Amino acid sequence: MDVKPGFSYHIKDQYFDMAKERHIDQYLMSNKENGNFRPSFLCLEDKANPELLWFVPISCQIEKYKAEVEKKIARYGKCNTIVIGDFSGKENAFLIQNIFPTTSQYIDHIHTVSGVPVTLQTRLQAEIEDNVKNVLRMHSRGMNLVFTKIDALKQMVMSDLQKSKTAELKTSVLTKLESLKSNDKPPIKKAKDIER
Repeated sequence: MDVKPGFSYHIKDQYFDMAKERHIDQYLMSNKENGNFRPSFLCLEDKANPELLWFVPISCQIEKYKAEVEKKIARYGKCNTIVIGDFSGKENAFLIQNIFPTTSQYIDHIHTVSGVPVTLQTRLQAEIEDNVKNVLRMHSRGMNLVFTKIDALKQMVMSDLQKSKTAELKTSVLTKLESLKSNDKPPIKKAKDIER
């Protein structure tokens, strides 16, 4: 699947099930909210590894998160872990505090309304991306502002991706070997064999 930053996608349950099995899902948000599948905003590709994608969960529980934003601003003078903005014509909360890494193999489909992919205003998209970059930069320096175990999740998906690549390579090699075998020409009979 061709995935692009700036759009929202639905993540497969398989991703969340795998995190749960490995006991790294304590703060990973549920894949559903109010009975519907939760869309997640693809904010950016990882610079060090373009196969790794960073997603921000989106929530319609706007009053709850507006209150959290106000508390953080009152305490720290700013809030870069939650962004309030328009999503598909309604106010939503973009939860950078619950960011998670994954790969394209765990993306189910792009989020659409009436068949049209939902995009964000350029300004809102830039604000989310800037905050994500800052939060990830601080995390790399030992200042953790996110709830999710992003290092363990990163290791989980990259390990799984490597296994998939190894399996694909093995299948490809076996297919080529089978093809070579089937293309082998039958041995040419010698004259003495024909006379018999």
